[in-house]
Amino acid sequence: MKKILLLSSMIGLISGAEATRGNIYVGPFVGMGITDGKFTSVNDANNIRRNNRISDKGFLGGLLVGYAHPCNNLLMGFELLGNFDTTDDKILEEKALNNNETFKIRNRASYGFSARIGYRTSSDAVAFIRLGGEWTTHKFTYRGTDQTTILPVSKSTTKFAFVPGIGIEAPVGGKWRARLEAKYSLPKKMSFRIPNTVPAALTFENSRARIRTGQTSVVMGVTYSFG
Repeated sequence: MKKILLLSSMIGLISGAEATRGNIYVGPFVGMGITDGKFTSVNDANNIRRNNRISDKGFLGGLLVGYAHPCNNLLMGFELLGNFDTTDDKILEEKALNNNETFKIRNRASYGFSARIGYRTSSDAVAFIRLGGEWTTHKFTYRGTDQTTILPVSKSTTKFAFVPGIGIEAPVGGKWRARLEAKYSLPKKMSFRIPNTVPAALTFENSRARIRTGQTSVVMGVTYSFG
């Protein structure tokens, strides 16, 4: 009798451990990102100042890999991700006689990480929050032209930002799960100075140009679990 009880207890422990062990998963995602912020250009010599709002939508897509560990009704995990972003916004364009001057911002690839903690329902759906960070490559450009001058200035840089978010995921069959997630990348700053030309003919020559942008994004995807 004792042996039967001991065997039953061991089976129960093994089953419990099997039920709560973690798993690795991988999957694609797609979505939309809205980049918003502020553009400022200052020319102290000519007392010329421009202020513009930045707002542009871009398609997002990428791949994530993660680890999830259930603990009763809680789920904890960690993810790595990489994605591309099609945001390409003309911030400002000014034309005067034969002059044409434009400022643009472009987002490129990004990669990052996040920790997740969520609550599991009886149907195995999970509502979760994410706390993470992402490195994103931005390109900030100016181009000025007149009859005799072409003045291009650009700066590409990779910036890190804290990216919190919320989401929900649910099983869709077998080892597949679907998810919907919203997140916000906190604002980042970029700046450069536009030099003079000879003869000086462009409005934004000798100006300091700055932008400060963040991004709100909504993505959906599927993941496949191993184990």
